Amino acid sequence: MSHMSSGFYRDRLGFDPNKESNNTAGQQASAQVAMSASSMSRRTVTSASAAYSSSSLSRQETQQTSSRHVQSSSSDRQSAAGHYAVSSHVSNGNLVVDNGNGVIQAQSGNHYEENLGKIKDERDAIQKKTFTKWVNKHLKKAGRNVRDLFEDLRDGHNLLSLLEVLSGEVLPRERGRMRFHAIQNVETALRFLRYKEIKLVNIRGEDIVDGNPKLTLGLIWTIILHFQISDIVVGQEDVSAKEALLRWAQKTTHRYPGVKVDNFTGSWRDGLAFNAIIHRNRPDLVDWKTIDKRQVRERIDLAFHVMEKEYGVTRLLDPEDVDTPEPDEKSIITYVSQLYDVFPEPPPGHPLFDVEAQKRLQQFRDLASSLSQWIKEQTVVMQDRNFPNTLIEMKRLAEDSQRFRVEDVPPRLHEKERVAAAFRDIEKQLRESG
Repeated sequence: MSHMSSGFYRDRLGFDPNKESNNTAGQQASAQVAMSASSMSRRTVTSASAAYSSSSLSRQETQQTSSRHVQSSSSDRQSAAGHYAVSSHVSNGNLVVDNGNGVIQAQSGNHYEENLGKIKDERDAIQKKTFTKWVNKHLKKAGRNVRDLFEDLRDGHNLLSLLEVLSGEVLPRERGRMRFHAIQNVETALRFLRYKEIKLVNIRGEDIVDGNPKLTLGLIWTIILHFQISDIVVGQEDVSAKEALLRWAQKTTHRYPGVKVDNFTGSWRDGLAFNAIIHRNRPDLVDWKTIDKRQVRERIDLAFHVMEKEYGVTRLLDPEDVDTPEPDEKSIITYVSQLYDVFPEPPPGHPLFDVEAQKRLQQFRDLASSLSQWIKEQTVVMQDRNFPNTLIEMKRLAEDSQRFRVEDVPPRLHEKERVAAAFRDIEKQLRESG
């Protein structure tokens, strides 16, 4: 029995407990390391063979049992080879390929996520710049200015001043410099917005005081929506401010070649829509015939420059902020809303068609005026009931009447037809141009 126990332990554990009982502590430790390595090897075998069928599992276990004294590093390689047994698959967002020589090649599949992250970061940077300029546009009236939107709103003073300028009301504030003073100021601003029935989602005073970028941008966007854009929906039922502004842009740029405003992102990237809005209202400021010959960013810069110079519209964006694969929607909306403030209703006439329309209108006026004058003159003659007393004079009057019907009336009837046709053309032109 003692012999069997010794053989059992020797086969299973790699040492004879009867012989090893007098070994030193260092030898016992070595034996324990060997046990741990063997146990690791068996666990690796189990994990590696889980993907195979039951018959393959048996063969794999047999092979691994025969090689249970292999080094732990070899076990790790076997485990990896078993995990990537297929030729290629996706793991943790990476495309993993076994080249058949036991070498695992990982081709990064995270480029898409990385690109999305870069685009989002770029949009956030543009949004931060746009909102900062918008805030400073109003804070200038209070003698204040922010450099870093996330940092300079933390004490609540600039936020309260912004709301005071926008609302025309005076708000209380704490003058201390400690954190609880800053939180109290921001909370005062948030309570004021809630009083104005402005919905705030998951924004706390601590978030703004801590300079949370996402929630700070969200708060400023909420303020812009209420104080800058909400007035656009006045008189329009069941329409959001964004949709109302989009309809205005579509109406203003109607019939401009190459301009199709479907959104507040890619539709503005080429700069044509900005220039179309200006040209529709002030055709003397933009030469539409040559606008398409300019470079994209040159067009955008021209529109921003003209509006800033002529109407004082704050240049919230730069050309490179618009000419990008994914323009920031909120930044575009904020700038376009400023154009709406300047040109709330496009004029009835369309400047691209005014030259021809003016010619037709002038022709109509000339024809109608001439025909009307002739009719008035002949009406006066026909109303004269004083007839001559002699036969000769009566014959002459009869001859004049005959000549009038034969020679004078037919040309005037032709003029009447031309006047009617010109009127129909003008009416059609006005109806099509809105």
